[in-house]
Formats: sequence, C-alpha cells, structure tokens
Amino acid sequence: MPIAVLVVHGIGDQAADFADGFIARLRDACRDHGGDGDALVARPCWWAPVLQAREEELARRLGGERLGWSRLRRFMTGFAADALAYQPVPGERGVYDDIHAVVQADLAHLADAAGPDAPLYVIAHSLGTVIVSNHLWDLQRGRGPDGDTRPLVHGRTLSGLVTMGSPIALWSLRWQGFGTPVTVPAPGRRGRWINLYDADDVIGYPLKPLNTAYAEAVAADIPVRCTPPWRGCTPLSHLDYWQTPTVIDQIAGDIAALQSP
Repeated sequence: MPIAVLVVHGIGDQAADFADGFIARLRDACRDHGGDGDALVARPCWWAPVLQAREEELARRLGGERLGWSRLRRFMTGFAADALAYQPVPGERGVYDDIHAVVQADLAHLADAAGPDAPLYVIAHSLGTVIVSNHLWDLQRGRGPDGDTRPLVHGRTLSGLVTMGSPIALWSLRWQGFGTPVTVPAPGRRGRWINLYDADDVIGYPLKPLNTAYAEAVAADIPVRCTPPWRGCTPLSHLDYWQTPTVIDQIAGDIAALQSP
C-alpha cells in the first residue's frame, strides 16, 4: 500500500529540492529495515517562497551594519524572522494563511498521487513542526478545505508524525498549561508521534515533559547526535537533522513498522 509522506522544512535558506537527498536515503533505509521504500509517495512542502522576497530585502537593508558573530547571528535571526513573520496578528494573517495554503495544496497533491485513503506520514523540522501542528490541529477540528472531501486532505488518515528540532515547547508558552497537542494517529489508524532532538540544539526540545496531554500524545522524545561532528556539538546542529544517518534510520524503522501487517 502506498504511504503518503509529507516532508516539511524549517528555517534557513531552502531550495525547491531541499528534500531530494533525504527522501532517497529514507527509501534506502526503509528497505534496510525490511520495508518497501518504493511504496513511499513523498512530497516536499516548500513554503519558503512565501517569505523569501521579504527576508532578502531585510538582509539587504541590514547588510551595511558591522555586527559581530555573523554566522550565529544569521542562524538566530533566520529563526526569529521566520517565526515572527509566520505569527498572525489582528487584521493581518497574510503570511500565516499563505503558508497553510501551501501545506493544504501539498496534501491535495499527495491524495492525487497516493490515493485519497492512503496513510499520511508527516516529517517536519524546526518551524515546520509548528506549522504542521497548527495545520493538523485545524483539520482535526473540522477546519479543512471546502469542496474536497478526501480523507487524506482532511488529515483523517494521519498515521505518523516525526518532529525534528522542534520549538513547539517554546510556542506552548502562549497557552495556559502549555497547550494541547494534536492527536496522532488519527482515530482508527495505527502509528505514532516521535520527537527527535539534539541536546546542543537550542531551538529543539523534548515535548513529553510539557504536560500530561503531551506525555500521552508523543510516543517518544528521542535524543540524537547530529552530524557532522564539528557542528553537532553546537547550536548549528539545528540545521543538520536531514543528513544525520541515525535520524534517517530512526524514521525508516518507524515507517517499516507501519508497513508491517
């Protein structure tokens, strides 16, 4: 059976092919675990163009200033700029709605390619984990698109969620009691939510300690060591989940388990 895999990027400069290498390695690793790598119908969710022009203009305007720690500053301001721009404010939801329109369109493409009832497996990184969490939350409360009743498009086939380097814990400060998580898997489906984090990643955190709801919703907080080693022991590890072999192996094993009878 085909499995629809949505791959959602996070902060940083992202090209349209950001997920190509990851998807290829994931298929190979899935076969190593006894799964069917060819059954993965994967689609990258490339939402970066929504913000790209504005961020390039901001960088141009600030480029003349002499500021220290330029590499780390670019890393932190990249996260902050994306995060702040994404948040809706009263009377202005343009960026938020435009990003979620990309996610919804990608779910529709997956329903076309894998089938309307195919299991949905979502892999998200960084700010992408917040975007996916918000999107699934809305779908699970009946706020899906009008005119398209396919179960996959409405998140009713959700069978797995992987969050990597997730700042959901930081976002939880917005709600009393640190919020309520999405439901994984969807009712009637089997699967689980796993959260991967590097201890040196200052943006990614465990999720189960937030409250009892997260403790039940997240199957496992799994510490990983991102590669290459010279960045894996620094905050820049946040950018390296995609190419870390142990991360790919963990996700592949999870998908292979989902494929088993």
